[in-house]
Amino acid sequence: MSTVINLRIDNKTKDQANKVCKELGISLSSSIKIFLNQMIKQQGLPFTVSSYKPTKSLVESMKQADKIAKDPNWKTYDDVDKMIKEFGSNSNKI
Repeated sequence: MSTVINLRIDNKTKDQANKVCKELGISLSSSIKIFLNQMIKQQGLPFTVSSYKPTKSLVESMKQADKIAKDPNWKTYDDVDKMIKEFGSNSNKI
C-alpha cells in the first residue's frame, strides 16, 4: 500500500533539487524515498546536522589566502618540490 506525502517547499529549492536528481538520473520522488529509507536504516538523519561556525582565526586566514590568490605579484608554484628546493634551508618558514 502507498500513501501520499504533501510537502511545501519554495520553488527555488525544488528546482535545484530537481536539477540534481536529473543529473543523477532519478526523480525527486525517488530521491525522497531514498532519503526516508536511509533514515529508517540509520535510525536517524542520513547525514550530520551541525551549526558549524568558523573561528575568527580561520576567517582571517581565509581572507588572507584570498588576498594572496588575487595578488598578481605574489610568487606561485606549480611544483611543491621546486618550491621546497627554492626555500632550501629556510623551509621552516613555509
